[in-house]
Amino acid sequence: MEVLFPRCAGLDVHRDTVAAAVRVQTGSGKARVEVRTFTTTGGSLGLLADWLAQNRVTIAGTESTGVYWKPVFHLLEDRFECWLLNAAHVRNVPGRKTDVADAVWIADLVAHGLVRASFVPPKPQRDLRDLTRARRTVVEEKTREVQRLEKLMTVLVAEVGLDMGRFPTAGHLASWAGICPGNHTSGGKRLSGRTRHGNKWLRTALTEAAHAAARSKNTYLASHHAQIRGRRGVLKAIGAPRHDILLAYWHIIASNTVYQDLGGGWHARRRRDPEGRKNTLVGELEKLGYTVAVISAA
Repeated sequence: MEVLFPRCAGLDVHRDTVAAAVRVQTGSGKARVEVRTFTTTGGSLGLLADWLAQNRVTIAGTESTGVYWKPVFHLLEDRFECWLLNAAHVRNVPGRKTDVADAVWIADLVAHGLVRASFVPPKPQRDLRDLTRARRTVVEEKTREVQRLEKLMTVLVAEVGLDMGRFPTAGHLASWAGICPGNHTSGGKRLSGRTRHGNKWLRTALTEAAHAAARSKNTYLASHHAQIRGRRGVLKAIGAPRHDILLAYWHIIASNTVYQDLGGGWHARRRRDPEGRKNTLVGELEKLGYTVAVISAA
């Protein structure tokens, strides 16, 4: 069979490894095949490219396996002609499937021109495509967030109302809704922090919103959830953003103000702030019944 590409390579790409087979057609009509395995780290892929260049490979074929082919293909395309091959077109003989055998098989198919390369857009077009896809994802996510917010606000207005005069503080609203931790103490010891039974419709809506908020990026609600999750677990932690959302609703309605997110780094900044830490510790002592006088050390 006629050899169209005397110096070519076949790549069998996986998540962690790449089996590469270099096929060189010799003057005697026989092919010399050498196989090596590389990892998919940047440095190892650089060694793969250098090895192919040392063997004066002109074309490399790789099977389109998931998304694993992309970093290999993008790294090699600047130095070699790369073919992305349809997996159905390079299927090997059943019963003899190994990474090495697949790489050699791909190299043979490429050498004799028995496969066709799939279309891969040039890099500028890929960059534009990725940008438009990312923009569409952001727009769709924004739309979903607005819809979630509208759903939550509908439930809040229906279940709580717009008259905050019934609740002197945000804490009173949280207590009425059964969202704040319980306060079961005896003999100066806290026996239980379980929340009381409240409005199940309100609780369900707030819990759904809290789960969505916990998955958000660089927000106060997500940061608060992560802070509690580290020491209390996921199930306990979801109560933090749920409680925060209800408190925010009270302040927005009672003060006729606009919600302003404190940002994902608020808790970290607060821990580093000496004045804020002092106020927190003083407040905890005052809750225990102590009168605290703060005197600066000389």
